[in-house]
Amino acid sequence: MEKLEFFGNDTQVNLQKRYYRLWPFLKSHPRLSFVGRGIGIDDPYLDEVEALVGLTMELGILSMAFTQATILEELRAVLEENGLKVGLWHHLVLTGNMETSCRSVVESMHLPAEYQINRISASTSPHQIQKVQQLMQNCGVAPLPGYILRGRYIPTVAVMIIGSQDEVVATGAGIFRHNPDSPYGKAAHIGFLATEPSLRGKGFGRLLLARIILACYEEHAAELVHTGVRTDNIPSHRVCRICGLEDSGMYMLGASYPQIINVTEFTR
Repeated sequence: MEKLEFFGNDTQVNLQKRYYRLWPFLKSHPRLSFVGRGIGIDDPYLDEVEALVGLTMELGILSMAFTQATILEELRAVLEENGLKVGLWHHLVLTGNMETSCRSVVESMHLPAEYQINRISASTSPHQIQKVQQLMQNCGVAPLPGYILRGRYIPTVAVMIIGSQDEVVATGAGIFRHNPDSPYGKAAHIGFLATEPSLRGKGFGRLLLARIILACYEEHAAELVHTGVRTDNIPSHRVCRICGLEDSGMYMLGASYPQIINVTEFTR
């Protein structure tokens, strides 16, 4: 049996193990979602805030996608009043013609000869998976377990750019994290981008993101792609806009229970 390839610090690994064990019992709930490193809920609303607090305390972390702007401040305030730490990301979705923006990026950018793009799959070596995870960790992106990167548990498009010395210099993924029976069943959460700091500004991130988006539509018949980006993460906002993603007017929240994990910046 293939190893699950958990990765990160002790807290991250323990949470990944916890979520792997819990997800078979939770995945039938149409509003819950899963990326291996965390469990989320779609369309949170104020009337259920006590349940959201309790779920966060049980899980350690809970992400809340498609959060309406009209309830954002009150929801955040109640979560914090209950002792939770809250992070906030702008929610971006693909607008307009996916072909126009993403194909333009792919066709206009050519990698230097010493680099190549590879898809992560069941045949990717464990050593390469660890390199991908370590790059994520180094770049402030909470690592994804290997079985998620390989697309074993849920449909995933994961890619990496490899240098001449077999080093992984950039990576990203698109994950169909939502329950298939939910309104977002064909939505891909894209991003998870990490690029070696010395190579930033060369367009690796936007090339990977464009290719991920195209693959999500062409290989998995995606009906929506979306992501979350912090307000102050200007480079990521720029990359997303080049690939056709725009602010949806909604937000993504992340709540954590300090007694289990004491962070607010879960990821970039």
